[in-house]
Amino acid sequence: MNSQLDSVIDEKIRPLLQAYQQKYLGVKVSEIEQDISDQLKQSTLLDLPIDVKMPYKQAKKAFKRVYLLRMLQLHLGNISTAADAAGIDRRSIHRMVLSLKLPTTKMRENVEPAYVRKTAVHSIIQDVAEQYRPALHPTKYKAFSTHSEALSEDIVKELPEAHLSLKEAERAFEREYFSQLLAQNTTIAAVAKQAKLCYEVVHRKLKMLGIKP
Repeated sequence: MNSQLDSVIDEKIRPLLQAYQQKYLGVKVSEIEQDISDQLKQSTLLDLPIDVKMPYKQAKKAFKRVYLLRMLQLHLGNISTAADAAGIDRRSIHRMVLSLKLPTTKMRENVEPAYVRKTAVHSIIQDVAEQYRPALHPTKYKAFSTHSEALSEDIVKELPEAHLSLKEAERAFEREYFSQLLAQNTTIAAVAKQAKLCYEVVHRKLKMLGIKP
């Protein structure tokens, strides 16, 4: 966990969430505040998809493509700065950009990093609020939802520029991918079959990731 990110969320983001809840919901719902804070800490604002319906290799390739695309968006298509942020050398990211057919030119012209970050934060807020919608007053929920974009902007102003490196992102992908498969299957053999990997590979990965079947 990024200690700087933890501190910012606890000291600056939580008070923002409390203030917005008090203003638009009329109450402070600690569960909403906690869920949004936790997701901000875990997502690193990349909000990357993990599709366990895909075999492991296919899912990892799709994950890596979205990761690199998001990094390029955050750095306006600048491959050098995206490579530095991802913790990989420039030649490697060039090869991946070509092999995954990632666009770069349009990003320089059309995408602002702040917009990408705000969109990711806004999605987290909306998703969490939707989970608690049945327990909230309809009018107050609507007011909170309507002003959630402004809340997203305020949060992004406080958040540090912190992202997972490609290596960290791939490890996070593997942990989440296999954790979800284990939740759906009762044995390592069943996980291996769904992931289209051999038993020994899955067993070794689970041990390496510290995941107990």
